[in-house]
Amino acid sequence: MLAALANRFGAVEFLREDTGLTVARAKELGQPVFLCHRNDLRDAAGAANSGVAERLRALGESGSPKSWHQGPTGVTWVVEADDGMFLDDWLAERPIVPLEQALRILLDLAQALDILHRNGIVHLRMRPACVRIAGVADPADEPVTRLLSAEARLMEEAAQAPLQEPQDLRYIAPELSGRTLGLADARTDLYLLGLLGWRLLAGRLPFDAVDPLGWMHAHLAVQPPSLRSQRPDVPEPVAELVRLLLAKSPADRPPS
Repeated sequence: MLAALANRFGAVEFLREDTGLTVARAKELGQPVFLCHRNDLRDAAGAANSGVAERLRALGESGSPKSWHQGPTGVTWVVEADDGMFLDDWLAERPIVPLEQALRILLDLAQALDILHRNGIVHLRMRPACVRIAGVADPADEPVTRLLSAEARLMEEAAQAPLQEPQDLRYIAPELSGRTLGLADARTDLYLLGLLGWRLLAGRLPFDAVDPLGWMHAHLAVQPPSLRSQRPDVPEPVAELVRLLLAKSPADRPPS
């Protein structure tokens, strides 16, 4: 796949691959960019992904693609490069994230989701592999958070067909499991935000499992413990909001 991208872009450097998404650093017209490549996305799925890219480009929001390409191995979004880290790599260096930084990251992610939702787009794949953190040289710095959205879908598409791509089962909502009657919508993203909130504030995910069935069962049936029992300095309103975000039924989560 990198060989195919190298035919179009210069200085391609692999960064990571995660359940269907490959991210690489490259140069386009001499400028540093990131390539977000969706493996094996073709035909109708590729056309739908192009629709998401075009809608975001029209908005001109931060994180919108500079360009979109269909190739023999899938589709590629070209987005601005940054000097940050993926969220899981950033967290690996910080057993405990300062409360102010954790809340700033969650606010940035919530605002990024709000922009998508207000424009008829859902992400459905939010996990550390598509979150970038920059601008944090010491604990007093305010982080700059980016959500990579090459995997997002139009709401009308998500409402008609379940997600088919491989998934990181640590970061799925109950309705993404294929074992409930509901289809994914904007409230699905809120569950994923709740998972990341738990990871940022408690230093771990709210559930533990050792195999795919265990993760499925956790998301479908296991209630998370109290967030404040893991980290007492989390304000009660924040802990309650995260609890609501992790409701098993979308109807019990906040509407936006």
